[in-house]
Amino acid sequence: MTGLLWRSEYLDGKSGSPVPIEVVWEKLLKSPDDSHLEIMHRDRRVGSFRWSPNIIEETTEGLSKSKHVRPEGMVSKTAGYTLDVMEGSVTLPETKRRLRFGLNINFDRNRNWRDFLITLGQNPRLVRIESHAATQTLRLITSDDQSPSHEAQFTFEQLRNPQQLFAGVIGAFGGPESLGLLAAQMVDTSTLKSLTSRTLQLRWEARSDFMKMGSARMRVYRLQAPLLDKHKIVITISRVGEILKVELPNDITLLNRNLYL
Repeated sequence: MTGLLWRSEYLDGKSGSPVPIEVVWEKLLKSPDDSHLEIMHRDRRVGSFRWSPNIIEETTEGLSKSKHVRPEGMVSKTAGYTLDVMEGSVTLPETKRRLRFGLNINFDRNRNWRDFLITLGQNPRLVRIESHAATQTLRLITSDDQSPSHEAQFTFEQLRNPQQLFAGVIGAFGGPESLGLLAAQMVDTSTLKSLTSRTLQLRWEARSDFMKMGSARMRVYRLQAPLLDKHKIVITISRVGEILKVELPNDITLLNRNLYL
């Protein structure tokens, strides 16, 4: 019986069949394991980070993070989910300097995002980008040890306007807003709007597939989305939601440390 189940799961030949995006998304959020990913550029390691999903459980004692759903019958229910990118660092090719980064996203129980925080650090500067769905705003904060911090806040409507966005970002870094307006005017506004729209609204599709591991084949999910009409993003995910491989434009690949190194 075990052999028949294994054959049905791994050797049934049904690779490439479509899978609802919601199924794969739920697997990612409920993965029992973190994904330790190496950042590769043209087969050379340039950085790494840890991808850590958690379930937020509501119990009689309050809210708590968990990697696993509690057994049926226990007094608890899912209150939401979190995704964290931790211990992130990458060497920038232009400057050869190290950039530290992190990400935290919170979702409600229906998997709608509630807020996120992105941090980018390169001594001595630190950049924080935070947003809240309820207020439809995004804040950009920059600080360092040698000068006062700068802050700018944008509404989601402003983010759709390249001229206001350029002006606000440059102002946050201490520059004149007129410089931002001039920069925006030098680029076709309709092109910027189209580029932003296509980048933020990726058309993801998911399929069930196989991945070769040595002499064996492992059943996986593959997520794929076109990017700017010429490129694509491909994410390979295990059946329990662990990220195995991410293929990005410009010969950038993310590889799961446990499988490839």
